[in-house]
Amino acid sequence: MCSPGRARALLSLLRLFGYVAPAPTGDRRYKLLVPTDLLIESVRQRWGAMFAAMALVLPEAAAAHAGLARPEFLAALVRRMGDAYRAGVRPLQFTPELGPFAERNAGLMILSSLVIAGEADDTMPPARSVRLSISELARRFSVSRAHVLRLLRDAEADGLIERTGSAQESIQVLPPLSLALQQSVATMFLFFAHCARAAVAESERHERP
Repeated sequence: MCSPGRARALLSLLRLFGYVAPAPTGDRRYKLLVPTDLLIESVRQRWGAMFAAMALVLPEAAAAHAGLARPEFLAALVRRMGDAYRAGVRPLQFTPELGPFAERNAGLMILSSLVIAGEADDTMPPARSVRLSISELARRFSVSRAHVLRLLRDAEADGLIERTGSAQESIQVLPPLSLALQQSVATMFLFFAHCARAAVAESERHERP
């Protein structure tokens, strides 16, 4: 999934903020960690927002949204997503244009900031140029200004954005990136719907007497 160093860093952050906790074990060779109630509730809230949005276009999402309150459904949903991951399903295979953002520290958060920076009367992603502060992005996501600039320059070189203005902080989302973002949302909706249908069926089988 990632390098050993990144895995250690991620687990350390999860422990620091109370999302995982050590579990007792009789074998000192292993350090077991378990999700805390804080992590489980955070996942429920995040996926609840996803299913609520999906329910506007996919009817089965409403049942999944209601099912998140049941531990057996949540467990089944996690298993189905894990099965898909182990089978080789990766969201980026459908939208490789997002790779420059997804593969960098804070890249997706910077991309999200760009997507929501449009005016209220603009489209999503924004069709008009938006203004983002490089320094503010760096401070907000705890990366260097050089890191943010390198990310934006690479995205511009790939034809995904165009930067203008004296400080080049006015950014235009170009059609290839706009289409990739729309396809990414559609892909995630379909992926969640596929896993949710299987999880609903699995949890219903377990609930039958």
